[in-house]
Amino acid sequence: METIMYKIGELSKLRNIKVSTIRYFESVGLLPDQNRNEGNQRLYSEDDFKQI
Repeated sequence: METIMYKIGELSKLRNIKVSTIRYFESVGLLPDQNRNEGNQRLYSEDDFKQI
């Protein structure tokens, strides 16, 4: 089964969380270092937010 990955803006809308909050979670270690696409955009999975 392939994991669905979301860009930070997509995840922000899906979870109703500000982009700045997601970036903060990453900066304090609540989210792991993220995968990046070719455009250097962060990619998040649903499992990433189950950790919070």
